[in-house]
Amino acid sequence: MLNYTDTMNDVLTMAHELGHGMHFQLSHDAQTPHSAHTGLALAEVPSTFAEFVAYDHLLAHEDDAETRRVLLAARAEGAFATIYRQTVLARYEQRAYAIRAGAQALTPERLGAIWIEENNHYYGDSVSLPEGYACGWSYIPHFISTRFYTYAYVFAKLVALALYARWRAEGEAFVPGYLEFLAAGGSASPSELLATLGIDLASAEIWDSAFSELERMVTAAESEVAA
Repeated sequence: MLNYTDTMNDVLTMAHELGHGMHFQLSHDAQTPHSAHTGLALAEVPSTFAEFVAYDHLLAHEDDAETRRVLLAARAEGAFATIYRQTVLARYEQRAYAIRAGAQALTPERLGAIWIEENNHYYGDSVSLPEGYACGWSYIPHFISTRFYTYAYVFAKLVALALYARWRAEGEAFVPGYLEFLAAGGSASPSELLATLGIDLASAEIWDSAFSELERMVTAAESEVAA
């Protein structure tokens, strides 16, 4: 169902969706209809991990220096956009629901004000947000269809970075456990499922390893540009 036009974005979109597809296939093969479907927290982990694998493949087969720079920059910038930008959206949702919990109406003006404030936390003085951007919240369908879905993107990106670091360190030894994790579907809590891969969500070291992997990606991009 992908409108494939042979662009880099199409390749990564295909990798992303195949990550979902592989997850669904393995979990439905191994689980019951009640335990196959994973919850929101883990939904984007396999798809995000698949994107990293796709980047590795593209970089391993690309000799053109300019194209390599684009790939490395896109990988790092995409991670920043997901981790930090999606956090902006989650913070916006928190504040919107707090307004509603305080028995105030969610008027476009109130929503626009907190949207601008949260975005200003992210962008600082690097850009000037136009007046019309106060309506920017209205084009995010996740706010309507699935509350706090944007948080899942942040969580999944960080978990995928931590898993990716493990995969780079362990190589093929990582694969069987990862496939078992996918096949487990939603048969246990996210913390229990990830624990089988050595991911302790209560440990600061896991999140540190995720940001260290992101830093490595940024350094790789900078090194390629300098070369």
